[in-house]
Parts: sequence; C-alpha cells; structure tokens
Amino acid sequence: MAKKLAGWDARVREAEREPVEFDLPDGTTVRVEQISGGQARRLKRTDDEDEQLEILFGAKKAEKILDAYEDVPASVLSSLLQDIFDHFNGDKGKARKLSAVPSDD
Repeated sequence: MAKKLAGWDARVREAEREPVEFDLPDGTTVRVEQISGGQARRLKRTDDEDEQLEILFGAKKAEKILDAYEDVPASVLSSLLQDIFDHFNGDKGKARKLSAVPSDD
C-alpha cells in the first residue's frame, strides 16, 4: 500500500503567511501580501533587485521603493528583500515536516 502524502489543500494552508508591512521615509506604508506561486517562479528567474521589486509590488510601488533606496547604503534593499523572502518562505532550505496522512484503505 502506498503511503499517502498530505494533500494540496493542507499544503496551501501550511504555506499561508500573514502580510507584512514596512514604512518608507515619506511615510508611505508598503504592505506585502503572500507571494504567489507565479510570483515565486518569476522571482527565481532573476537576480535583478529592480525586477524583483516590480514582481512583488508592481511598477509604481517599486519606483517609490527605488527612489527611497537611491541614497542609502547598498545593503538596505537586499536586507529588506531577504526579510520578505524569509517571512513568506518560512523554513525554505530545510526539510519540511508535512505529516503523512494515513490511507483509508
């Protein structure tokens, strides 16, 4: 008898994370929603931080973030993006402990 893995819906529930927010110097609060599968696929294809911002926030918000980034230390944007990815990816890189669901058979 084959071992039955956790189903799709259980995996979606486990992966869901609350949105996060951060403030820009002009007082704008930027809300970061759950990263979708489509966004994650596009993010994996680029190391360009400008493009990553557009994927996550759209062109207008990305531009506001880049304007704020213009004259600050280079590590600020990388650090922000890493915090966002860490929040939504949870234990990325570690083995996930999805419980096997016993089969009804």
